[in-house]
Amino acid sequence: MKHFAVNNQETNRIANDAILSPRAMREIYLKGFEMVVKEANPWTVMSSYNKINGVYTSESYDLLTTILRKEWGYQGMVVTDWFGGRDAVGQVQAGNDLLMPGKIRQQDSIRQALKTGKLSMADVDRNVRRVLELILKTPRFKGYPYSEQPDLKAHASVTREAAAEGMILLKNDGKTLPLAADVRDIAVFGNTSYQFIAGGTGSGDVEEAYSVSLEEGLTGAGFILDKGLKQHYLDYIRAEEAKIDWKKYNHVTPPRIVECTLDEGLIRRKAEETDMAMITIGRNAGEYSDRKVKDDFELCADEREMLEKVTRIFHQEVSFWLLLFACETSAQSPSSAGDQALVFIVVQFHRELPRQLKSGDEAVDGSVFGNAVLGIDDLEYQPAFGFLQHLNQSFVAVLYFLPGYRKLRRSVEAVI
Repeated sequence: MKHFAVNNQETNRIANDAILSPRAMREIYLKGFEMVVKEANPWTVMSSYNKINGVYTSESYDLLTTILRKEWGYQGMVVTDWFGGRDAVGQVQAGNDLLMPGKIRQQDSIRQALKTGKLSMADVDRNVRRVLELILKTPRFKGYPYSEQPDLKAHASVTREAAAEGMILLKNDGKTLPLAADVRDIAVFGNTSYQFIAGGTGSGDVEEAYSVSLEEGLTGAGFILDKGLKQHYLDYIRAEEAKIDWKKYNHVTPPRIVECTLDEGLIRRKAEETDMAMITIGRNAGEYSDRKVKDDFELCADEREMLEKVTRIFHQEVSFWLLLFACETSAQSPSSAGDQALVFIVVQFHRELPRQLKSGDEAVDGSVFGNAVLGIDDLEYQPAFGFLQHLNQSFVAVLYFLPGYRKLRRSVEAVI
């Protein structure tokens, strides 16, 4: 369990001094650690680099012994972060059992303190005992056979569960999640949708055997992602990554690639061809430096532009399809099946959709409406199924008002 505690920044992390009240520390910064100690009983705790109210955490008896051990009942070993702290003697006295990676200067200062009586042998024996107790518990000491064949499936299952439980849903207006059963085709926008972030930088990353990208996850769940949009993003990202000198970013966060420029015509086509849009915005981070507020914690101008375009077009400027399902009947012989015929007319409009479709208005395919007015004022942006409008004595029209051609197509198939 690390880093204990109040380790709130990477910038100047070795010299940073966190100044806070006992109440703030206990109720905000220590509460999560307390829960882990009492519920999970970890074998090791790593002290952090920083100071708390002027004292390095690795040298704080109050933090590592009074609170961690006496109050919370912790029985395991405490280890420093690499080269953490300044006073090796103070670390031993505080209950920091193992100093990493261990320096000759630290050994010399501990020996000297034992000679002068500044440090008691009881403190050293206590720390050594805790290190040995950890070794005795390890599978390696108990003869567990070393293997290059870890159970990756079991590990992946635990990782998947932890990731799901760790997510926070900030907003879910209109019960967008879980996705409706009729959502199948998705237009996925945003560089991060295809430039997946599997880990941070420095010690914030691991060499994973594999990772499941957003695209793979959605596809595995049965959704169909727009292939043209995917290729558009992959070509752009590949070209931008070729411009980066990756050797400069071995342990630090690489620069963010500006969002791919999207033509409104492209977005409109995707709105017509898919059931919904999904937008991903991501940030990477890691060791040695903190993220900035402007254009980092806050959205960048290119991200705002993408959000504005995609949401506006998908919510308001999608192409609306009107399906006129006309059933011709015979006033003289309504029961005569031979006098009936089915006629399908699909008419496409965009934002310029007229408020009224009047007698004689011509459709895109050249068809002409009947001798009546179809009022759609109350139907704009609404999925209105089964809306009946009597055109005249010989025709009945059913108006389907749907965003998205594919959803319309499935509706037509259902009607047929």
